[in-house]
Amino acid sequence: MRLLSVLGLWLITALAGYAQQASDFSFQHLTSENGLSNDHITCMLKDRRGFMWFGTASGLNRFDGISCKVFKKDGRNGLAGNKILGLTEDADGWIWVSTQSGLCRFHPGSERFQSVALPDKNHAPVVSQLMLQGREYAWFSTLEHVYRIHLPTLRVRLFPCLGDPVSRHEVQRIFPDRAGRIWAMQYGALYRLDPATGTYTYHLGRDITHLQTNVLAQSLYEDRKGKLWLSTWEAGLLTFEKDHFEPVPGTFPFASCVLEYEAPGGDRLLLGGGGTNGLFLYLPGSGRTEQFVQRSRDDFSHNNSQVTCLYADRQTGMIWVGTEQGIEKVDPMTIFFKRILIPPKKEEASLSFYGQFSIVTAIRQDRTDPARFFIGLWGKGLLIWNRAKQSFSWFNEGLSDNEIIDVLQSRSGQLYVAAKGALDEWDPASQHWRHWKDFYHTPGIQHRIVAILEDEAGMIWLGSSYDGLFVLDPKTGSIRAWTFPGQAYGIGKRFQVYRMTEDRYRRLWVLTSGGLFRLDAARTYSREIRLTGISEAFMPSDLMQTALKIDSEENLWVSDAGRVLRADLDGRVTRVYTAKEGLQSDYVHGIEEDREGRLWMTTDNFLHRLDPATQTFRYFRKDNGLFGNASSNVITRASTGELFVGFTEAINYFLPEQVRPNPVAPVPVVTDVRIGNRHQDIVAGEAVTIRPEENAFTLSFVGLNYSQPEKNTYAYRLDGFDTDWTTTSARTATYTNLEPGTYTFRLRTANNDGRWNDQMAQLEIRIIPPYYKTTWFRTLGILLLAGLAYGVYRYREGQRRRLEAVRERIATDLHDDMGSTLSSIRIFSDVAQAQINGKVPEALPLLQRISHSATALSESMQDIIWTIQTRHNSLEDVVTRMREFGLRMTEARGIAFRMDVSEKFSETRLNVEQRRNIYLIFKESLNNAVKYSECKEVTVSLSASYRRLALTIRDDGKGFDRSTIRTGNGLPNLEKRAKEIKGTLTVTSAPGEGTRIELRMPFT
Repeated sequence: MRLLSVLGLWLITALAGYAQQASDFSFQHLTSENGLSNDHITCMLKDRRGFMWFGTASGLNRFDGISCKVFKKDGRNGLAGNKILGLTEDADGWIWVSTQSGLCRFHPGSERFQSVALPDKNHAPVVSQLMLQGREYAWFSTLEHVYRIHLPTLRVRLFPCLGDPVSRHEVQRIFPDRAGRIWAMQYGALYRLDPATGTYTYHLGRDITHLQTNVLAQSLYEDRKGKLWLSTWEAGLLTFEKDHFEPVPGTFPFASCVLEYEAPGGDRLLLGGGGTNGLFLYLPGSGRTEQFVQRSRDDFSHNNSQVTCLYADRQTGMIWVGTEQGIEKVDPMTIFFKRILIPPKKEEASLSFYGQFSIVTAIRQDRTDPARFFIGLWGKGLLIWNRAKQSFSWFNEGLSDNEIIDVLQSRSGQLYVAAKGALDEWDPASQHWRHWKDFYHTPGIQHRIVAILEDEAGMIWLGSSYDGLFVLDPKTGSIRAWTFPGQAYGIGKRFQVYRMTEDRYRRLWVLTSGGLFRLDAARTYSREIRLTGISEAFMPSDLMQTALKIDSEENLWVSDAGRVLRADLDGRVTRVYTAKEGLQSDYVHGIEEDREGRLWMTTDNFLHRLDPATQTFRYFRKDNGLFGNASSNVITRASTGELFVGFTEAINYFLPEQVRPNPVAPVPVVTDVRIGNRHQDIVAGEAVTIRPEENAFTLSFVGLNYSQPEKNTYAYRLDGFDTDWTTTSARTATYTNLEPGTYTFRLRTANNDGRWNDQMAQLEIRIIPPYYKTTWFRTLGILLLAGLAYGVYRYREGQRRRLEAVRERIATDLHDDMGSTLSSIRIFSDVAQAQINGKVPEALPLLQRISHSATALSESMQDIIWTIQTRHNSLEDVVTRMREFGLRMTEARGIAFRMDVSEKFSETRLNVEQRRNIYLIFKESLNNAVKYSECKEVTVSLSASYRRLALTIRDDGKGFDRSTIRTGNGLPNLEKRAKEIKGTLTVTSAPGEGTRIELRMPFT
């Protein structure tokens, strides 16, 4: 179970024998100032989606880690009442809400409440919390009945209540256990209900027939093993053994509720509501009970209010505590650091000067009693903390001064205290102090010992604030100075020691204002260690070095302004850490190594943890339980592996192995859609619909994570619009002016430690197109256009047919009337010629001309008739007529005629103008060739390619020179006809080379 591995590891000790104590708990607070509708908490629930629900005396609250959404009865949402008495989630995800005015259930998909009608005379009854019995049944009660409800069908079975309905003023609380027993509590008495008979059996507590007892039953709790715990007033906690309840020894007499959890190894802890401070801790193994007290200087202490309900989140390891003054949360993934507040001294008023400067300067574990710690405070003296007894005692009597800078306990047990101007030694064997003063070289200076170290030989080394290094021989009690190369004494020649440490080779390292020095193991000489391996510009300043540490891998660590450097024991720098590498501080005060090889650094800005294996930093702040973002110089490791960090009048301590990344990834949820200024409900499985005129919408979302949720990271993408994921810490996304269509919004979340959830939230968004962009409108438009086009086509087709009919009628009329008339003229002229032959010779030429003209006009008339007749629209018809005319013309003159025609245009259609002009160009060109060229052969070729027609008429006659001949109407007429059909006419000729006429024109 995650609760066992996370919460238990945190709550029970890895502390080498120290039991969990109430002072080890840190509480985060949520009140009406943070958005709760009311501070009086009545019940709590975490639903399957991950939301926390808090019932209060006035309103129901849904909490997402950042903000509360408050539900109150408004006549529209379906909430039965504002005073919430119980919250229960059934197997189908419905959340049942019991109120002082009825019962309802909430559907997370539609986010609507559904009222549950009950057959009470009072239609808005007080309803107790719904208690599940298996997956399908649940129990609750009103003032009139006890109900067993079948959840899928809402059918109920009624049982009688205790007592007289007229005098009854308190609703029964029903509790079905896993063994099938049905328990009922009312007026402080506990009963057992037999569903078969509807009768009650008294067990304990005060009722009208048991007035002699003061025990009042408060609540029942069933642990994971099926054990029943009864919280009572006057008798404290009781457990059900066989057929009766037995008192639990050592508990407070006042208990209202209880929550049990187990630690690795089987140890159990119980949190209980009750006691004089509202909340207590009970350790069944030792029978010890401890109250949680409110500490005015500690923002993470219990609020000293009565506890009404408790909830353990087995997924995250959190504990939620409902009180009459808000919610308290115990979060092992956020609050890593336990807290010690230095108690005030009796004579605190006389030390007001030091009160604001009471900085913890030393924390040393007692070598003879690991449960005791010596704590030095600048301005307050020496304090002894007994961890096992949680007691403090001042140990100032006999000190030279209360301004303590450092404390050391030697391996022999002597306690050395660096006080202002002196060194004090406490001998536990003789119970006496010994003091050393005036061993400094420079007079007139307020000297201080700022660092104490015992080496492997048992010598005590003293680092001073002005005159450098001294060494005390505990056997003789003599102190002598150690002079470094280049060191001098006197006013203005300050040589301060900052830090000291000894390596595995028994060499002593001393960090001073004059540089870093190393004393040999025999203590015969010292030499300055100059850091090398980096450019001179990046060399640390001797005056700025403040931290010194040699780790388990024999790396030397020093710091100066804005940097931490790692070097080997010869001073060669192997790594530099600056802001670029993640250092978020200008000054590192102290460095300590934990048992896993990570380095912890106290700084002027956050507690830093450096993992040398990954070269990464992690940072810890006040919101992780530290007393401040900036700490003192003190960081110490105890024999248990815990680290202690000093602050002003306070200490944090922790086990580094328990400071792990948060393994629980937040659950992504889209919580709200706002379209313009309008809220849009989100219904599970349904798309959000946006109307055409609403061109902007905003999505609100959250990652359900209650460990520093403000540090969540979000990644979202709108499929159909976004091409990539957007990563942000903001909790909203806004889109405007999207094209109509269906989009899918996808959301991923990561917690404060960068753990991403593989689960993705999705929300379909459908933007309705305006009517002119809809399919039906486009279809209608297409149909209208098609109808219009068809109408135009039908109209033009009718016009074409009417025109063709007119053309046919004209052709017929020309043939029948004009043709016959011209034939009559020719016949009459021929008859006249025969009759007057030889009689009137001067009339014969005139009659011949009339006959010839009539014949020519008849032929032209035939051409016109052929042109306007609709049945001759194809190019093939033109070719046939051209061939007939060509053969007739050339045969009469004995000229060879050849016509080459392409086969690609048999289906090509021509309009009247095209047929007429093509044929007349051909006819005129052929006439000219036959009459004037004196040719022996005429060749005509006709071809079509890429919707273009090419007509070539070529003869082998005498040709001509266009520049020397007189131009009549022939050639210009040919060119004019070509232009009328958007074609080009090319005439190529030369004397003796024949003539070539080429027509090119487009056709469709």
